[in-house]
Amino acid sequence: MIRPAGQIGAPIRVAYHVEGDAFGGVERYLVTLLEHLDRRRFEPVVLGRAPDVLRRALVDLDVEMIPQPQVTSKWDVRAWSAVLGSVRRVRPEVYHGMMSHSFSGGYALAAAMIARTPRIVVTAHLPTPASNRRQAWLGAAFRRGVDVQIVPGEWARSELARYGQLARYTVIVPNAIDMPDHVSRAEARGRLGLAPHATVVGGVMRLEAYKRPDLVAELAHTLPGVTVVLFGDGPELDHLAARANGGNVLLTGFRSDASTLVRALDVFVHPCPTDNQPLAVLEAMAAGVPVVAADQGGVATMVEHERTGLLAPVSAEGMTQAVGRLLGDSDLAARLSATAADTVKRDADPAAMARRIEALYERDAEAS
Repeated sequence: MIRPAGQIGAPIRVAYHVEGDAFGGVERYLVTLLEHLDRRRFEPVVLGRAPDVLRRALVDLDVEMIPQPQVTSKWDVRAWSAVLGSVRRVRPEVYHGMMSHSFSGGYALAAAMIARTPRIVVTAHLPTPASNRRQAWLGAAFRRGVDVQIVPGEWARSELARYGQLARYTVIVPNAIDMPDHVSRAEARGRLGLAPHATVVGGVMRLEAYKRPDLVAELAHTLPGVTVVLFGDGPELDHLAARANGGNVLLTGFRSDASTLVRALDVFVHPCPTDNQPLAVLEAMAAGVPVVAADQGGVATMVEHERTGLLAPVSAEGMTQAVGRLLGDSDLAARLSATAADTVKRDADPAAMARRIEALYERDAEAS
């Protein structure tokens, strides 16, 4: 048990660990949490590796960032020792690891345990199975030192249970978003160079193969007259550009204003079958854009079929049929998008998310 925040006067120091070369959902989650953290009661510091977008956001938030070397393997003693040294110098009362998948940042978690950090919290952003028995053994050892494991939803918790990766206490705290700055559809299309009366579908995602951006790009071929816009960067960008040859596909690359420009779309498409609780889907719903999502993974628990969006099989045919249905039925599209926007505004409050997480920093967690 650590002291309640503000009891002695100085705020509780919380060390957040994040690693990654791109500004994706994990990094956006961290920024949202820090934006709403009660700085009178908690003093954040971020350890790890971060893309330039995250570094700039931390500067704007006046949050200290301590860069860490890349740990290349379990035997990279020099880099691992540097991380341990940073944790010891920071001397946090709470360590909060952003686990971008089930085993990312394990070395930093181990450092927090060795440094005897009073309270250890992790957010499991993407459950993944162990690749071998040694990894499974190490993961189990690390989890014994975790006080609270946060998951965004029931799907993530069930996946962790299936993989044997639940910590002693696992608590569901749904993801949340700040409401995007909404512009008109005409203005969003103007910024993207799209015709005002074009039929436009698309998505926002890290362009990784497992996200299935190919199924979004393919809609330019399977739905005649449709323009596809894909916001995001990643290793699949060149492959998608080559496949889009002859199709009406706009690949924007990473854009920090994607949550605003999503208003340009007539239908938002998210076909990833293994996502946890993607923020881009919440932002599309908040923007009043009708959503088609994979009928698999965590996203299938975010979208209520026929009420806040449509769920579809993860295939070209499945996505094409669902998107075509919304394009052909404006009343259905309007009804789903209005209900979705109301739901997000009610349930995805970032201040409420921050208050729940702050409470987990201060007291023993109870399994939800």
